[in-house]
Parts: sequence; structure tokens; C-alpha cells
Amino acid sequence: MPPTFKELTAFFGEEGADKVGHTNKSYVAHAIGVYTDLKEWGFDEEFARIGLFHSIYGTQLFQGFTLPLERRGDIRRMIGDHPEFL
Repeated sequence: MPPTFKELTAFFGEEGADKVGHTNKSYVAHAIGVYTDLKEWGFDEEFARIGLFHSIYGTQLFQGFTLPLERRGDIRRMIGDHPEFL
């Protein structure tokens, strides 16, 4: 059974992402906001989870929190191979 939303967001806290600032809030709050927006716009759970983890490895503009690429297996186990790849 895939992890619950609560388990997915707890992962961010365990990694310290709740203490990293991003767009006037915490990084985890930003990620949850993306997830929530996608759900409200009618996207399915898989796509919303992609949004939740959209910048987990950092982006060109945001390097405040970056999960090492060596942890890709952990993310795949949580959200699946294809969502992690995207």
C-alpha cells in the first residue's frame, strides 16, 4: 500500500525540509501547497504526489533544500518509479 499523505509530508520533516525557507514559508509548506493546488485543479493523486516532490533534489533557482540523488530509491519507494522519474 502506498504511503499516506501524512507519511509523505512527515518525510519532509524527517529530512529537515520544514526548517528551510521558501517563498515566504517553509519548503514543506510550499510543497504541500503545490500538492493541494493540483488536487483542487482536478489532478489525480499520482500527479499531485509528483507536485509534492517536484523540487526534492533542488532546482536551478532553489537550492535551499536538496535531497542527494543517491536517495532516489527512497523517493521511488514512496511515490513510484515513473513519478520519481518525472
